[in-house]
Amino acid sequence: MNMIRKQVFVTKEQSRQLKARARVAGVSEAALIRAGIDRELMVSNDTAAWKERLMRMAGSLKDTTCLETAIQANRAGWRERVEQTRKRLTSEE
Repeated sequence: MNMIRKQVFVTKEQSRQLKARARVAGVSEAALIRAGIDRELMVSNDTAAWKERLMRMAGSLKDTTCLETAIQANRAGWRERVEQTRKRLTSEE
């Protein structure tokens, strides 16, 4: 495997957690960092592909107003769930 050296800055807390995770997993910190980069790149690629597929599908709909209505309803539902969760968490403290 051909490697290129990179230098990054992390917070003290990130460093502490990275050392602990590497120790528990029995791997190097560098291996964990590489795995994290691989996961992030995979997520980014999946997200881009998902958005592209959605836009192609939306473009094939004759009436896109139903899509916009569904999106708005979904967003409203999530906002309500977030608000309920926030209220529940603040009342438990």
